[in-house]
Amino acid sequence: MAKAAHWSSTDAEERKRGERTGLDTPVVHAVNDVY
Repeated sequence: MAKAAHWSSTDAEERKRGERTGLDTPVVHAVNDVY
């Protein structure tokens, strides 16, 4: 459950960043997944 909540929070942040960068979305997502 905690993981799901954290993922949701990360997804929201990534979405905001993704909208700003756009092309960097996949890169940021991959980096975040590693971390």
